[in-house]
Amino acid sequence: MTYFALCRAAAAAAASGYLLTACAPHTLSSTTPVALNQFAADSVLRRIATAQDERRAAALLPYLSRPEATYRRAAAEALASVQSKEATSPLLTRLREDADATVRRAAAYALGQTADSTAEAGLAQRISAESDGVVRRYVLEALGRCTSRAGLLTLTRLPPALATDTAALSGQAWGLYRAGLRGLTSEAAVSRLVQLVGRSNPVSARLAAANALARTRGINLVSYAATLGTVAQQDAHYAVRSAVTAALSKAATAPTVPVLLATLARRDPDYQVRVSALRAMNAQMYAPVKEAAWQALTDPNAQVALSAAEFFLTHATNEPGSVFLEKANRLEQWRVRATLLAAALHQSSPEQAAIRGAVQERYAATRTPTRKAIC
Repeated sequence: MTYFALCRAAAAAAASGYLLTACAPHTLSSTTPVALNQFAADSVLRRIATAQDERRAAALLPYLSRPEATYRRAAAEALASVQSKEATSPLLTRLREDADATVRRAAAYALGQTADSTAEAGLAQRISAESDGVVRRYVLEALGRCTSRAGLLTLTRLPPALATDTAALSGQAWGLYRAGLRGLTSEAAVSRLVQLVGRSNPVSARLAAANALARTRGINLVSYAATLGTVAQQDAHYAVRSAVTAALSKAATAPTVPVLLATLARRDPDYQVRVSALRAMNAQMYAPVKEAAWQALTDPNAQVALSAAEFFLTHATNEPGSVFLEKANRLEQWRVRATLLAAALHQSSPEQAAIRGAVQERYAATRTPTRKAIC
């Protein structure tokens, strides 16, 4: 069903005055105002939505020139969904010339969603020229989606006038994040991201920078291990600590990292940070982190305990299989126990026959099909 057909149905239901009582949390009084469906009330918005639904960029472009900002903004948002490069030039015009900041913001967002490299120069020019901080933040993130490797330097270095602008800092971090996901990075970009996770920056910038460091492939963070370790332990926001902890896997050869990950796995108050610490551990640091992973098997949070079991399944070698069997038999959480039993079976040890027998006995005694499947 197209938006047009859907909206006609909504308009008919609104006109009849019926309410679906099963969906209503309470009875509406006769004086309670009812918000009209914007598409039912406005035929222009219906046409824009229908063109979006049918992915007809050419039909949307004329609405970018309408005198009403509402329609220009709706058209830009629709083009963000359609993602047609046919719209790049008209959207750049809206970004450069529109008097309404919300329209410019929607145009910047649409350009980012379209990810057309020909928009790179126009977006870069707007970093300094844009007067609205929120729009500039969208411009910077869009630039990260459109930039070339040669243009990455523009995103890495903000103009001096914007050095303390919180919206610009957030936009820069998100732009570098978007570029990193596309495989575009550099030593200067990595250095800037490490600066952006510093506590003096806004949460949005720290969060984007931390995730960029965690998710950008192929970067080496050994030289930043100390700085990132401080952030992982001290940042006030759990999501920043979690992402920076995940990024420490790219600094695994730094001498301080194994001990730090073990500490975070034991002590961080947020389970997501503890999970990130366990997942950042690898085979090379097995000995110094093993005890922390053993302890995490009994963590009250199921995801932490399962991550600890997965660590042993992935990285344990030459361990006595009976040790895993013994610990598994003491665990209450069945997924964690099953994963640890799998780790036991992966070990080359004389106890293999006894371990298989124990698993078969547990399988025979299990009545739940789901649990049988993973015994």
